[in-house]
Amino acid sequence: MRVPAWPMKAPSPSVDESVETPADAGQTRKRRERPRPTSSARPAVNEQLLNKVLSCPKLPTLPAVALRVVELTGDDNISMAELARVIEHDQGLAARILRSVNSAFYGLPTQCSTLTHAQSLLGLDAVRTLALGFSVVQSLKGAGEEFDYEAHWRRAIYTAIAAKTTARLVRRGDAEEVFLGGLLQDMGVIALVRSLGEEYIELAHDCDGDHHALVKAELKHFELQHPDVGAMLAERWRFPGALIAPIKYHERPSAAPVSARDPVRMVALGNLVADVLTMEDRAHWLSEFYQRATLWFSLTTPQADEIIETVTANARELASMFDLNLGAAPRVEDIQELASERLASIALTESRRAAEAVAESEEARRALMVDALTGLGSRSAFLQRVSALHEAREGDDPLSVILLDADGFRSVNEELGEETGDVVLAHLGQRIAAIFAPIGAETFRYGGEEFGVALPGLGRAEAAALADRARQEIASSAVDAGPALAEDVGPVRLTVSVGVATADAETGTVLNRAERLIHAADKAVDAAKRAGGDCVRAFTPTRRRAA
Repeated sequence: MRVPAWPMKAPSPSVDESVETPADAGQTRKRRERPRPTSSARPAVNEQLLNKVLSCPKLPTLPAVALRVVELTGDDNISMAELARVIEHDQGLAARILRSVNSAFYGLPTQCSTLTHAQSLLGLDAVRTLALGFSVVQSLKGAGEEFDYEAHWRRAIYTAIAAKTTARLVRRGDAEEVFLGGLLQDMGVIALVRSLGEEYIELAHDCDGDHHALVKAELKHFELQHPDVGAMLAERWRFPGALIAPIKYHERPSAAPVSARDPVRMVALGNLVADVLTMEDRAHWLSEFYQRATLWFSLTTPQADEIIETVTANARELASMFDLNLGAAPRVEDIQELASERLASIALTESRRAAEAVAESEEARRALMVDALTGLGSRSAFLQRVSALHEAREGDDPLSVILLDADGFRSVNEELGEETGDVVLAHLGQRIAAIFAPIGAETFRYGGEEFGVALPGLGRAEAAALADRARQEIASSAVDAGPALAEDVGPVRLTVSVGVATADAETGTVLNRAERLIHAADKAVDAAKRAGGDCVRAFTPTRRRAA
């Protein structure tokens, strides 16, 4: 592979997971504003409707005990005895908690007769979660509307168990907190049902349980979305920020603050489990689930399977604790059979078999390996390419991966519409491809507004310099989406956050597999986002300081 004749300079050394590129070395970067399209066509939030929703007398309210539990939640020095005294003021709530902790769901070795005993066995967080969960769920139950509450709570239960299981598997975050985040993630839907009535219920019915379609329909018809409404309601109830974040960002985890990214992703991963168990196209959602489990948390396929199995094994027991009806549940055997059929096309090591299986049909092969919107190689093609290059390495020969993620792209879709956003994204992909084509590197659409490039033979310093040159070229010119749409949209300026990761002698066993290399580049992209965007960050293994 020919190395580009562009200026190369090594990144500044660092003990952090991502290091600055030559453009950033030795200087402090000011936080940039997110890029905005130059067009002034920005849809305003429907303030009148928002006020109507938030002032509706039918909105759910929390009982006094729950409000006091929320208040205590913010106190790091809360004692078990104090929490027990608060809960015992509501004898019905206390009895329900005791009945639940003694159920098969928790599988305690001995029966609990007091809340203090339950807390000593389960922990304070678990009892606090049950107290809040029971109180809020009771407030959010159906109130006579013709809304599919059964489907609503089915999704909540599946997501909550999956999020909690994920937290335990990766040993990050508060498992009880993400459980509650998953359980209450869609409280904004209930608020919109109560305040807008049949108009909203009909919209939700048309989406047929597809929340990915629901948030788009909400924005189109009401200029409001249920995650934002739910977050406002949670703020009104003085929920802690750690619980508000999954409610606000579960449908768009990439927008979550860095401090809340893990719990938000855990709830979003739980949503994919719910999609696997409830949506018709289970194979598609199963594929998405496996991919996100690997990219977000480096989970193995058996670990991902464990999450689904835990949900199917415990959902009905948990639902009974909350007096919820889940309706007909999918057979675990069906999901397991589907999983075994899909593993070959999902796992990186087996992706080549999937391509070979459809090689007889050129149309099917193209659908699998080519992204329909941009015409670039697809995510599957990128994974396959990186895997092949990684396996072909000899000794410590370097292999670099560059991921480029458009900054603030959501604003393009919101302000100019998704049709224009698609055109802009296609133009961006072609521009990136043109930048890397002269050195023989192929560009792929990795997902959403993120693009990937694999560079065999290039070390981290060379790849970082090349990535920064690409970043500068993208920031220096605008995308003119107007001609493609026959509309006067005008130029749209974009910037990208770029992550670089390199498998070489330095990274050794840390990046010894293709999926680890890609995950490292993704972490570097996150670091670039945290730095304000429009910059490059390169992954480097954490080094221990000398004692």
